[in-house]
Amino acid sequence: MESVNKDIEALLFYGKTELNLSPEGRAFARNRLLELLQTEPSEEEPSIEEPSIEKTDIDAVLSRLTSYAVQNGIVEEEVADKFPDLLMNIVMPSQDDAAHTYSRLHRDGGRAAAEKYFSYLAKASRYVKKPKPGTVGWTVVGRNGDFTVVVPSEDREGSESGYYPKCQYCLENIGFCGLPGQPAQYAKRVLPFDLDGETWYFYYRQKQLVADEFIAAAGKHRPSGEGRIAAALADLAEKVPAGFAGTTFEPKEHDYLFGAKRVLPIFTRPIKRVVFDGDYKVSILDWNFSVLRIEGYIKKDLVRVASKVMKYWRNYSEDNIVYPLFHCTETSYIADIALLKKGKANVLFDQPDYYGAFGVFVLPHKMKENILAMVAALGEEKIDFQSIHDSPKTGKYLEWIIQIAASHGAGLPKEKALDAIVSLIGKTCILAANDFSVDDKELERIFKESSEQN
Repeated sequence: MESVNKDIEALLFYGKTELNLSPEGRAFARNRLLELLQTEPSEEEPSIEEPSIEKTDIDAVLSRLTSYAVQNGIVEEEVADKFPDLLMNIVMPSQDDAAHTYSRLHRDGGRAAAEKYFSYLAKASRYVKKPKPGTVGWTVVGRNGDFTVVVPSEDREGSESGYYPKCQYCLENIGFCGLPGQPAQYAKRVLPFDLDGETWYFYYRQKQLVADEFIAAAGKHRPSGEGRIAAALADLAEKVPAGFAGTTFEPKEHDYLFGAKRVLPIFTRPIKRVVFDGDYKVSILDWNFSVLRIEGYIKKDLVRVASKVMKYWRNYSEDNIVYPLFHCTETSYIADIALLKKGKANVLFDQPDYYGAFGVFVLPHKMKENILAMVAALGEEKIDFQSIHDSPKTGKYLEWIIQIAASHGAGLPKEKALDAIVSLIGKTCILAANDFSVDDKELERIFKESSEQN
């Protein structure tokens, strides 16, 4: 009992130092924790100022408290992964307090200060999960800028629907215990944003592929395709001064926008050529994929031009792909719009996804197992191509293995085989950029013809 009380005090101390938990809040939270963990308070006066507690690893504290709860029948082992979020929810600001603090900081210190607070809260509360060890990535040198290829340690959860909440993007997820197999939502906090006259709810993703990755979900459970997307994206970009706002146009059960910190390789690329320079400027970016940049000082001009370009290209062919990326500087609004055509599917993907078009190719986490299986096959002194063809891990990459074996022979050392596979992955990404992009003349035509439409 002494050890669990010490961990309770350590959690309360963390709440004080990292989550602005007041003395009154700590007293309230202590009682809730004692009740939840079914333990009695220590006879000694609580001392949460000890240096040893200050240095305590909060993740270790949460792990020990969770183990205690499992061992004492307080929580079932099958759902024990949700228990740390339940504990953290007790010592962090409530939904209303978090939203009010954001509003106060926004009013007194500006958007950047408010955004910094909310981002830190999501991480300090452990709502944003630390990535599991094992994520690997490397740089691919492209013709017009470098790509990043990432193989995450785990894939993100898919969307699940139910009676309550209807989907993972609904407001009712705040404080929800979480669907089976999904992370708990106890520590979830959202911000109500007005985007194009409609309420959307902003929050950070629990599992992030890019720094400070977030979601802005429509306030109502409605499908995508309703409303003025460009206007909503421009409004959202204003509210995340260090980030960008984007979306995709495939049908969604619940409409949402997304974005992250401006760390994608596209942000390092210069302008290749200016197409139009008037009340706003339209340029072609010097990038591997075909991207138009629209920049203006007046938001409604940017929204109008971007809307026309996106609508024109989507209506031109049902196979065309449009990926908008909106961001702001202190003086202007910017929309980088990837305008892609139908290309040839490859062994990695049928078409580049949103992040791939702007410089980060995220492959499925199982790709790591596939790569290791290919390395093992290439290490054999006599390569069994039939077994490679029949294997679910290597079958689709048979041509790669044949190509590498023809160039380097069999019995390859692991390092050499891995280098050859990584090189082919990079070449596949570069070929996709060429295959799915349109040329500069086509980009210029798209802008000119779209601008002539009402």
